[in-house]
Amino acid sequence: MATPGNTSPAPKHESLDELVLKRPARSFWSDAWQRFLRDRLAVMGGVIFLALCVLAIAAPLISQSITKYDPNRINLLDTYQPPSDKHWFGADEYGRDYFTRIVWAGQISLSIGFLFAAVSLSIGVVFGLAAGFYGGWIDDLLQAVINIFNAIPFLPLLIIIGSLVKLGWVELAMILSLLGWTGASRQVRGLVLSIKQRDYVLAARTVGASDARIMFQHILPNVFSIVLVIVGFDVASAILTESGLSFLGFGVQPPTATWGNMLSNSLQYTTKAPWLILFPGLTISFTVLSVFLLADGLRDAMDPRLRK
Repeated sequence: MATPGNTSPAPKHESLDELVLKRPARSFWSDAWQRFLRDRLAVMGGVIFLALCVLAIAAPLISQSITKYDPNRINLLDTYQPPSDKHWFGADEYGRDYFTRIVWAGQISLSIGFLFAAVSLSIGVVFGLAAGFYGGWIDDLLQAVINIFNAIPFLPLLIIIGSLVKLGWVELAMILSLLGWTGASRQVRGLVLSIKQRDYVLAARTVGASDARIMFQHILPNVFSIVLVIVGFDVASAILTESGLSFLGFGVQPPTATWGNMLSNSLQYTTKAPWLILFPGLTISFTVLSVFLLADGLRDAMDPRLRK
């Protein structure tokens, strides 16, 4: 019962809906980051992949200050040395420190993956944007080009090129890029076909925005999340492809060390020095697995349909 001198109104109790509306909304990227951190496998994959990248970048420092071995220096007194305090991963058939060579080989293998992802995505995103945005004969023409590239036998062509020309890691990455951009282009095209019908794109058209402005300022940022996911899968596929070509003898040739040619060159020492197969094989496996876990976690985190 209210007292005669109290004229203040009774406090109003806010409903749950009103409290939710007053809560500051998180941005898409912060929300995706929070969901990514809840995926333990994806975080573990990201940590492993980041550690491998740091080791590859720090290869000169590791060689000079930690192991104190030149990756290409031959020492016939240490041939086939098993893993020990002197050689953490053992020594190969020429007495070269295997840990140092694996760290240096990581620079080449990861560079092939990143260069392939950068070039193939640059081509695929541009073509996918143009095909999905303009449609019509431009879309038909680009889809015909994609079908022609997909009809090319990928592995036999690489074997023929490798048998005719000695491939360095840059040449190999460029060839892979020119042949492997079609998948990214199709995924981007499919997203653009959906996004270009959104209200904010139609509003930009209404106010007279140019096609270039609409594509690169309104559509491309909304495609960027799937592009990040494609980068991860491209890096892993390039490393696996290089390893497969090295196994067949058509990859990057020694003395340039990659994880793939280190693994293929050690197959003849299976019983004599099994560590020569074990360590590059484990490095390739951990790298590819970590990239797949990371890319899969990013895809789940950036999928708006998975928001709770």
